[in-house]
Amino acid sequence: MPVQYDCQSCNLTFKVGGYHGITPYEDYDGGVCAVCMGCGVQYSIFYGNEYRGPEYFEEKGVEIVGYAQESKIKLLKHVRQWYELSLHEAKNKLNDMPFIFVDKYGDPDRIASSLLAEGIEARLVMLSRVKNPYFGKPKARDILEKFDSLLYVGMQDADIEVHEAPYSCKSGEQGRLDLESTQCMDCGAEGAIQFHFEDDLKKCPSCKVDALVESGGFVS
Repeated sequence: MPVQYDCQSCNLTFKVGGYHGITPYEDYDGGVCAVCMGCGVQYSIFYGNEYRGPEYFEEKGVEIVGYAQESKIKLLKHVRQWYELSLHEAKNKLNDMPFIFVDKYGDPDRIASSLLAEGIEARLVMLSRVKNPYFGKPKARDILEKFDSLLYVGMQDADIEVHEAPYSCKSGEQGRLDLESTQCMDCGAEGAIQFHFEDDLKKCPSCKVDALVESGGFVS
């Protein structure tokens, strides 16, 4: 959760801390608010997503094809719960076997295994299989953005300067950002960009006066 700091001397405002992206299948799954301790310029860092998801997005269902006579009552209970049916409607459903049950929030493998253990003949069926367009793509480069003025990352107009890594990486990993060797785009200080502070931080990175106060933040 990014935390906002305000300087009561020079009115500098900045945020530090991490926030999450919306989906793990986009190029960037989140980032951090950071600030240069040499001059007070606000940055946002976006880390390229490691996880691209499965090769295919699959939707599976559980096909009910039969049951042992002693398992009929159990199956009727399941059918009534799955489809919100009366007892009479559930009995009619059993007469229409085989039928496919789809639980959008459940695990079809687990459901099928559980039914088999109860004496109900069930098998997995593939309903759809769609290629994941992000699978196999190389990991996106980390991005460092500099904001000339910023009150809320991504939520207001600001003058933005963007750099893609690598332009100073000690790790040798292509596209990964190494803050220890990264220079501030404004003051040129190396290794001064930080996204977390000790609790006792008081000195403003801009005017160097002990006048910083923690004023809030936002949950992501």
